[in-house]
Amino acid sequence: MSFISQANACASNGKGERKYLNDIKTRDFVERLNLYFQSKVKVPRIRIGKQQEIETLINEEALLFAKYLKNEKEEWSPRSQPLAFCSISSSISLISKNK
Repeated sequence: MSFISQANACASNGKGERKYLNDIKTRDFVERLNLYFQSKVKVPRIRIGKQQEIETLINEEALLFAKYLKNEKEEWSPRSQPLAFCSISSSISLISKNK
């Protein structure tokens, strides 16, 4: 069984049910998610390099966006496009669609 149900008290109607991944599926999901964030994309880094890990790209974009919000930069536009080559399937596993 992949999901664990747990009854919870809710403020609106008094009862509710929350579903959790079991420990094995959670561990597997986290490992696959970490591998996904470590995969490389062909977006130049801010300083050196022609490709980087997705995690680094997210951090650099957050930095550039923060500078824009603090008026340290006049404009901001994302350097990356949506990553169509990866998706999360309904069975909670990361799938690579190699093109």
